[in-house]
Amino acid sequence: MNKKQISVAVESELKRYKFYLLTTPEDQMPKFTSEFKLLMPALTDEDISDFERERHEYLNRIVQAINRLTKKSRELIIQKHFKEEDIFDYEVYSNLGLSEWYYHQRAKPKAYRDFAISLGIFKPSFQTMG
Repeated sequence: MNKKQISVAVESELKRYKFYLLTTPEDQMPKFTSEFKLLMPALTDEDISDFERERHEYLNRIVQAINRLTKKSRELIIQKHFKEEDIFDYEVYSNLGLSEWYYHQRAKPKAYRDFAISLGIFKPSFQTMG
C-alpha cells in the first residue's frame, strides 16, 4: 500500500466510525482525556441488538487503535476526525504548531500509517518503515 491507499483506507474507517457515533446514545459515547486518549464506556445491557453489539465492538476497535498511537499522532487524528465540527488541514497543523510541509509530508502520513497498522489494515515490510 502506498500513502494514498493508506489515507483512503484510514479515512474510510473513520467515516464508518463517525456513522456509528451518530447512532450511539450519549451515555455510550467515547470520552477524551487530557492526553488525547479515548475511553469507551462498558456495554452492560444483556438485551442489545446485533447492530448495537457490532457498533460497540467497532467503536471499541477504533478506540483501542487510536490509543496505541503516540500522543502527537492521536492528537492529529482526533483534531482532524473526532471533533463535532469538521476542520481543515490548515487548522489542524496550525493548532499542532506544525508547518504545512511537515504536516502533509511527515506527520499525517505517519499518523495514518500507524493507525492503519494498529487496525490491521496495513502490514508493512521492513523496507517501508521509517
